[in-house]
Amino acid sequence: MKVRSLARLAVLTLLILPSCHSGDPISSTPTLPQWTVVTSGSLDYLNAVWGSSASDVWSVGGANNYGIIIHYNGTSWTTSWTSASIGTTWYLGGIWGTAPTNVWAVGATAGGGGILHYDGTAWTSVPSGTTQPLYYTWGTSASDVWAVGGNTDATILHFDGTAWSTALSGLPGFRFFGIWGTSPCPAGRPTTSPPFGAPRRRTSGL
Repeated sequence: MKVRSLARLAVLTLLILPSCHSGDPISSTPTLPQWTVVTSGSLDYLNAVWGSSASDVWSVGGANNYGIIIHYNGTSWTTSWTSASIGTTWYLGGIWGTAPTNVWAVGATAGGGGILHYDGTAWTSVPSGTTQPLYYTWGTSASDVWAVGGNTDATILHFDGTAWSTALSGLPGFRFFGIWGTSPCPAGRPTTSPPFGAPRRRTSGL
């Protein structure tokens, strides 16, 4: 039996505690947000979290070639998906969505980049078209979703509402671990975040 370096991982939930000061309109000691440890029910590493509401929160991760997705319904965390359910090697690094019925998770499989989609009922594997692992996903709408990663070649993928396609490749030695923007492309400018080298910004026409 393999012993993992962490006996149990927990998900931290931010609880905002209200401050009441009767007869004191200005408090000299403001109340700060308090963190409470909540049991996740998973023994695996958790790498990312996203939610559409206080009762719809997702987290992804994995360890030892085993991927997992857990869900919080406002009361407790439960396992929603594992790679054991499809009998393949997975590792999940990012999750993002637009609604409870439209959630994306990205990671790595034995064949390269792995993408999963949740339609409100079940998770389905979607072809990524890349042999590079994926570490992060983000978007502005259901028809403007991005995924980034790379191992031997930095990779940026884009989903236009119908299919995923390669937006950038051909940067040997780079790995992108994050992406963010303010509006859809080509008008917007998503900026990637590699662990080394200069971030790359997409502008209209590039």
